[in-house]
Amino acid sequence: MVLVAGSGPTDRNGCSPLLPARNGSGRLFADALADSGIASLRYDKRASGPHAAVNVPQLIGKN
Repeated sequence: MVLVAGSGPTDRNGCSPLLPARNGSGRLFADALADSGIASLRYDKRASGPHAAVNVPQLIGKN
């Protein structure tokens, strides 16, 4: 099962720098699937996740 993050800078774990807290719902869902024997794939979109600060300037041509 492929799990796609929500809109905006939401990472593979369901967390966003635009929200006041980190909920980790994507990770929790993937863990629940794994506990049931279902494989899943999560990924960070461009300009999200741990390298967001690096990717955004590159995306807008300001590197």
